[in-house]
Amino acid sequence: MSEVLSAHGYRVLEATDGLYAIRIARQHGGALDVLVSDLVMPRMHGTDMFQQLTQDYLRLRCVFMSGYSEAMVKSELATMPGARVLQKPFTDDVLLRALREALTEA
Repeated sequence: MSEVLSAHGYRVLEATDGLYAIRIARQHGGALDVLVSDLVMPRMHGTDMFQQLTQDYLRLRCVFMSGYSEAMVKSELATMPGARVLQKPFTDDVLLRALREALTEA
């Protein structure tokens, strides 16, 4: 996924889990526009990571990926403005469209 996004002109910061993502984001020092993350990850749930990052990046948008049912995931994200979900599996085109839509909402 990182290669696809980079090939389409996006600058990508990669992390292996939510705690590492927070550390990388804070070390980055620049703006962050969109977080692309699995919803369920080791060491920290994706929604917890997103909520922590929005404390530093108020306009941050998020595209979560999940294999769980769409209804279950959407109810979990109902109180998180700026977050959307992609149901796995998805194509590169679907990912790119979701990213563009998230950026135009910002």
